[in-house]
Amino acid sequence: MKFIRGLIAGFAALVLAGCSLSMTGMVDLDPVPYSFHPPSGLETKLSVEPMTGEWADQAYAAGVTSAVTVTYTPDEGDPAILMGVYFMPESVFDGAVNPNEPPLYGSEVARADGNVLSVAGPQDSIYDPESEDGKNIGLLYEALYDPESYMSK
Repeated sequence: MKFIRGLIAGFAALVLAGCSLSMTGMVDLDPVPYSFHPPSGLETKLSVEPMTGEWADQAYAAGVTSAVTVTYTPDEGDPAILMGVYFMPESVFDGAVNPNEPPLYGSEVARADGNVLSVAGPQDSIYDPESEDGKNIGLLYEALYDPESYMSK
């Protein structure tokens, strides 16, 4: 009986450890109902804040449900905005698409249950591409448009 209890306890610990490991490296985008999984080790350089200001007010008035700004903190120098993240009904996203203009709310990365997750990343290089921070931004840029980098909550 002790053996079985020990086996069950060990299995439970293994399952729980697996659960906590699956959240390691994730950046919670709350109030957007997704998490972002950046390349390994870069999650500590990212911070998330609710999107504010005139642009955010206009986005919310247009029907965006939630929006956040993700900032990258370099080893040296000032932090920079890496991306804006938007969550909205698909009718709002689809209605904002104009083929003659840049995407108003960035690029779609996920669509589920009548909603769209979209991101708008940097248009130019934020840091010297040869620097460690420049290389990190390159890795993050690839990940931020990859649907596999996001997990619905």
